[in-house]
This record gives sequence, structure tokens and C-alpha cells, in this order.
Amino acid sequence: MSERFTDLKNRIKKQHIAIAFQKLDRQGYESKYESKYYYVVNPRNNKLYPPKEIIRIACEIATGKRVSPSGGEQGANKFLREKGFKIVNKWSNPLTIRNLLENMNKNELSAPPERKGVYIITQMKWKNFPTKKCKPLYVGSGGNLLKRIGDTIIDALGFIGHSSGGQSIYNYCKKKNINPQNLYIAWTINCHCHQCDELRIFEDLKPLLNKIKPAKCSQHEK
Repeated sequence: MSERFTDLKNRIKKQHIAIAFQKLDRQGYESKYESKYYYVVNPRNNKLYPPKEIIRIACEIATGKRVSPSGGEQGANKFLREKGFKIVNKWSNPLTIRNLLENMNKNELSAPPERKGVYIITQMKWKNFPTKKCKPLYVGSGGNLLKRIGDTIIDALGFIGHSSGGQSIYNYCKKKNINPQNLYIAWTINCHCHQCDELRIFEDLKPLLNKIKPAKCSQHEK
């Protein structure tokens, strides 16, 4: 009978995960092991890897068996967070609001998708995933990213009446003499639960202009 991850997980230590990071830094990983929603961050160099693949390799190093948790990415994320590793969403590349609008005029595929997700507006550009260094201004979410982002941008540009977040951005830019079109925007590529992700991102980044803490998700709240 094959061993389950629950039978092996206590044998996996942080040093085994660190060695797994080093192995993937050298060799990379096959596309079939790509994650859908999240990455785990290598704390040594900020490189991003699929959580389940990191655990599979770490488990093999520790036990000789390549096994990962059940429960999809959520199970892997929980295990890695408990070990002290950072889990981040998969994000689109950040664009200035100006570039986003220009690209959408040329190619509708550049538009935010009409699906659930989280979006972020920052004052500075970032790479791979946003941090406090990029000066996060606002984090929002919704069941239709195209509509939610559109409403926020409309208000950020001064056409008030659609989004309280956009109004806060407009007032902030006016006070600081910043052109809101020069702010950066990005959104999650895929989303397991936009409410859970929004709350986690909010708590991690503490965006300046969010007036109210996002509500907990009633479906996944512990």
C-alpha cells in the first residue's frame, strides 16, 4: 500500500524545502507541474515555484517518496505557510493605467477578464508579485474584473460615482499632484476565491487607500 502525505509530512523539515528550492533553481520544472492559482516564494532569491512541486521534491528528499498533499493547491499552501514560507497569487504583469487603456484600444484581449479575481493599484512598478515597497494604494475584488476595474478607473480619473476606491485614488492623486494614469494596475491570473484572496492580500500589503477591511469569506472562513 502506498504511503500518503499525511503519513510522511512530519518528516519534511524546512531544510528539505530549502534543498528543493535549490534543485528547482538549477533544473527548473516541467510545464505539467505548473500551478493554476498560486506560487511559493523562494526566500533566498524571490523566485516563484508551484507549491505542490516544491513539496513533492522536498518529500522525496526527506523520505524517498515523491508525494504531495491532497486538497489541491490549498492543501499545499497550508503546509508551506505552516513552515513559514510565503504564498502569493499568480499576477498579470503590472501596467500603468495609461498603457492599459491604450492597449485595450488596440487589442481587446489586453482587457481585464470578465471573471472573478483580485486587482491592485500601486504607485510604483513591481515584478512577479506586489510588496509594500511598490506603495500599494488600493486592493479590490469582484465577480467580474473587467467591470470592477473599469468602475475604479473611471472614478480615479475624476468621473465620480462608480467606485469608492476610485474616488479615494482620485483624491489622493489630486492632493499629491500625481497623474492617476501613471499608477500601476494588475490582477490575479486565476482565482480560487476572490474574497479569501482579497483579505489575505489586504492583510499582507496594508494598502493606503482601502478604508474598510475586506469581509471574511463565509464559505471558507475557519
